[in-house]
Amino acid sequence: MPVWTKILIVVAIAVILTAWGWMLDLSLSAAHAWLLDRIGHTGMRLLIGMMVFAGAWALWKETEDR
Repeated sequence: MPVWTKILIVVAIAVILTAWGWMLDLSLSAAHAWLLDRIGHTGMRLLIGMMVFAGAWALWKETEDR
């Protein structure tokens, strides 16, 4: 799967989640506060780190496939 296709999928998911949040009248700050209450500051740092690692790994694998 080309990189641009993956980017389009991520953008589409982001748009869908944003629209869903607006429909539920859930602001980003409320979602952040809710997640922060659930997993704490350390959990947020781990979650962000895992997301960065997963993105870097996906890009690395894409360049290996070429």
